[in-house]
Amino acid sequence: MKKCIIVAAIMTVSMLSVFTLASFAQDDVPYTFLSGPSGPRVCLGSWKPSKDPALPGTCYGQTMDLNQFSASSSRLGAERLNSVIDILSSIDQRLSVNNAQMQNMLLAIGNMQRSMERQSYQDSGLNEQINRRFNALPQEILANDAFRREINKLREDILKDVDARISAKTPSRGSR
Repeated sequence: MKKCIIVAAIMTVSMLSVFTLASFAQDDVPYTFLSGPSGPRVCLGSWKPSKDPALPGTCYGQTMDLNQFSASSSRLGAERLNSVIDILSSIDQRLSVNNAQMQNMLLAIGNMQRSMERQSYQDSGLNEQINRRFNALPQEILANDAFRREINKLREDILKDVDARISAKTPSRGSR
């Protein structure tokens, strides 16, 4: 009877140790957590549980202590974070260069618009000068109706030509 109790106790202890070595695999992670006599371990390969419940399963790959696994995972996470930071820094630098180029382009466009407005203003002053010069002709010339009609026709032709050139130089507001 004493032998039966000892055998039963040994079998119970061996069965309990086998069950503690069995893994509680998780489907969403590529590794399996194991419980062992020396503490929790991690199977980094594929875990194949044994068909015999009395035997532990097999890890096809590296096993690692949970503390080592945490440290290496933290290091890997830090390395990946550093690479992401490097990529973001590179993007930030490129955006800074692009922003500077965009600012320079906007300044150049603004300067060009102001120059075109000044040119347009100067060209519109040309109409006034033409009218002033024609109006300053001596009255003796304007007294003759034939001369006056020809001079007025000449003035109108010149003003139309100036207006056509001005409108060809300045872009329309809708084309921007």
